[in-house]
Amino acid sequence: MMRSNIHNARETVAELRAALLTPSSEGLESQVPALEAAVRELEAVKSAPGPVSRQEMRALAVDLLGVARLIEHGMLFQQGWARMLAASASNYQPNGEPATAAPAGTISVEG
Repeated sequence: MMRSNIHNARETVAELRAALLTPSSEGLESQVPALEAAVRELEAVKSAPGPVSRQEMRALAVDLLGVARLIEHGMLFQQGWARMLAASASNYQPNGEPATAAPAGTISVEG
């Protein structure tokens, strides 16, 4: 039974990984109930008597590490876009240098 719980958790992590590779808010939100179920299954493994397969637990750890890296890279990508948008909105170039001011269109001289 414990092996099936770990196996089910790995399948859920694989589905999350697939959703992260083709992101949409709906796709990611749909993974939340399955992830909550996977947490409950892993809690059952933790409290169940008897041995736990180290090989399965290592495989789950590798799966989770891969998903964590995808999430981290997605956050860094989003932060980069946010910096670029903020820079363009505040007249700074993405590298932090002030943007060149647009030349005035007309000059008026009297006298």
